[in-house]
Amino acid sequence: MNEDLAIPLIFIVIVLTSLGVGYFFSKKNKILRELKKSPSKPINTVKEKEYVRLHGVVEPVDEPMIAPLSKRPCVYYHIIVERKGDKSWHTVINDLKYSDFYLASGGEKARISAHDKRALMFHLVVDHNKRSGWSTEPSAAMTSYLKSQGYDGKTWFFNTNKTLRYKEAVLEPGEQVVVKGIGRWKRLEQPIAGYNYSRLLELSGNFRQRLIVTDLPKALKVLPKR
Repeated sequence: MNEDLAIPLIFIVIVLTSLGVGYFFSKKNKILRELKKSPSKPINTVKEKEYVRLHGVVEPVDEPMIAPLSKRPCVYYHIIVERKGDKSWHTVINDLKYSDFYLASGGEKARISAHDKRALMFHLVVDHNKRSGWSTEPSAAMTSYLKSQGYDGKTWFFNTNKTLRYKEAVLEPGEQVVVKGIGRWKRLEQPIAGYNYSRLLELSGNFRQRLIVTDLPKALKVLPKR
């Protein structure tokens, strides 16, 4: 092969391979591959310590949180703020907040508990996008949020706005969700309104079998078995 052609071809192969490896190992695709291993099942069929997939509707355990940018009630929110650099965008804030919630399905409930963030694997669809910059003033919510994170949204040059983009994803009450975790049956010490059983399934995770939480449309396509 001509050496003038060989070097560009090798470079192209390396780039394509890197992109393919990155796609395969992205968190989103790791979640989808793990969820494909098992269809969702009814809550009452889950065995003790089974690593199981459930599909249902989000119900808050306590008062929902309020997402900082969109002001929506939620049980999870994930915010990424990026600053525009010379050639690319750089993440300056990566903020996840979550609380326990109930997954309701078929007249039953399961409590979803992320005891340790390191044992949690999640992907929420970003549905709130905003920008601020030299010609675009940040909203009061954006300014307040940056301040709460200890980040200065101004440049040293005439105190102008940094060029920032904001991405917010939330898990709202009433939203469809897919969860996979380790099931453990707990006897209720206090009754739950609208729940007429003495036991409640709790799903959590560990470092080997992560608690997966997602509202990805692809994951929601497989409905629970009846």
